[in-house]
Amino acid sequence: MRDDDVDRITCAQAALNALVDHGVDTVFGIPGIHTLDLYRGLSQTPLRHVAVRHEQGAAFMADGFARVAGRPAGCLLITGPGLLNAATGIGQAYSDSVPMIVIATVNALRDLGLGRGEIHELKDQRRALEGVVDSVVTVHDPGEVGTALDLSFARMTARRPRPTVVELPLDVAAAEIAPRRAAGAAIARPGLAPAALEALVARLRRAERPFFILGGGALGAEEALRGLTAKLGAPVVTTVAGKGIVSEAGPLALGSALGSDVVNPVMNEADLVVAVGTELAYLDHFNRPLEIRPDLVRIDLDPDVLVRDHPACLALLADARTAMAQVLERMAEDPARSPWRRDVAALREGLRDDMRTRRPAFCACLDSLRAALDDDAAVFSDMTQLAYTGNRYFECRRGGTWLHPVGFGTLGYALPAAIGGKLAAPARQVVALAGDYGLGFTLQELGTAAEQGLALPVVIWNNRLLGAIDFHMRRQEIQPQAVALQPPDFRDLAKAYGCDYQYLDSPDPLGTALDAAFSAAAPTLIEIEVDGSYDS
Repeated sequence: MRDDDVDRITCAQAALNALVDHGVDTVFGIPGIHTLDLYRGLSQTPLRHVAVRHEQGAAFMADGFARVAGRPAGCLLITGPGLLNAATGIGQAYSDSVPMIVIATVNALRDLGLGRGEIHELKDQRRALEGVVDSVVTVHDPGEVGTALDLSFARMTARRPRPTVVELPLDVAAAEIAPRRAAGAAIARPGLAPAALEALVARLRRAERPFFILGGGALGAEEALRGLTAKLGAPVVTTVAGKGIVSEAGPLALGSALGSDVVNPVMNEADLVVAVGTELAYLDHFNRPLEIRPDLVRIDLDPDVLVRDHPACLALLADARTAMAQVLERMAEDPARSPWRRDVAALREGLRDDMRTRRPAFCACLDSLRAALDDDAAVFSDMTQLAYTGNRYFECRRGGTWLHPVGFGTLGYALPAAIGGKLAAPARQVVALAGDYGLGFTLQELGTAAEQGLALPVVIWNNRLLGAIDFHMRRQEIQPQAVALQPPDFRDLAKAYGCDYQYLDSPDPLGTALDAAFSAAAPTLIEIEVDGSYDS
């Protein structure tokens, strides 16, 4: 059949169809004059479109959706300012290895690089993005738009998951093409080659005191890792991104306390350390030096990670889920060992007791939060003192349930990311934790949450202060300035956006407030106004 005999569609429509072919069901965006061809095609697809109040919110929502759903969502963004507005959220997803597919328009091919002063024009949009994405593919031939989407999804799924962007020049987006066949099969992530598998199993069998460090790249491998560490009797510590992969209530879990004065000595008593899905970045060990003295095995999808900072005796390029399942199967007949450190739970509780002494108000709030939540509840936290304490203190019993903007460290993350998470799993409890200042970065997305009818508690820690900055200024003998800023009236703010509101003067009633918020027909702002002491 010739192309002329087939009903033709626009390139923009073909891009949307390709999203559907690759399993995307939700996109976030704001319609604009440069995305009309994309929005013309939306009604021809099963895609759910969520209208946001700011493009930064679109990227944060896509991030939160992907973390909860385990698959990417999409952003539809206009040329220039729309895309740059979203760049902070895209950069956060890049930093934390979260998949995201962005379809953005750009000025027509004939205008690119000529500086004609076209609306939304950037000097070089592609180069402006390259620092915060895995890749940018600009479609020059309308018939290649499907290939551009295939490339983007291959890069997200076959290697370290990070945002990718497909640029549609305006004239290309409007061009008509023949529909293409559906996308091919998804690329399987690599497992361990037989020789690598045998080398790892041999080391694990020889080790008398194995120790595991689990990062965000090990999410998805929970079942195998819990089985393997239990069989080996191996203590486990996680990064913040890996919290809960092995339950922090279990007998082998040291929690997310890598770099602490308690965990480091235990690690260095081991004779083999296995690091799975972690960069071992400075932030992963809370800005403290990390020296790993035992033999180190590293397992990661990113080859750069395998050779950077901490040399490994065995560096294995593999997907954690596949690799750990292979190892557990290979060791199925091995006898279970007794834990080589019998006081792991006591050490973990000692760390928590120390934090209760130093940060009592924050820990009381986090205890109330933990008591009110199901084990699979998703807590999205902002860059705020309450969250910094929770990064170590909050007890996670499942992976992917404490969701913090670790690497890029963006204020304003919690609310829109929680909206994305709640849209991904409407039956699950989802909570946003934010400070009074950080919420202001994205508070307009309360309108999105209210419009979607989400039963979403937004817990606001209101100390009328940029507390961590105030602390560090004082510690460095800087006269504090620009840290005590007047927050809005959150009661009136909730009313303006059609949200419920509850005021607490201590963390104690938080559980009751959360119960009410989870059954509400709209988001609930829960303001906790209490002075919380803080130290590093």
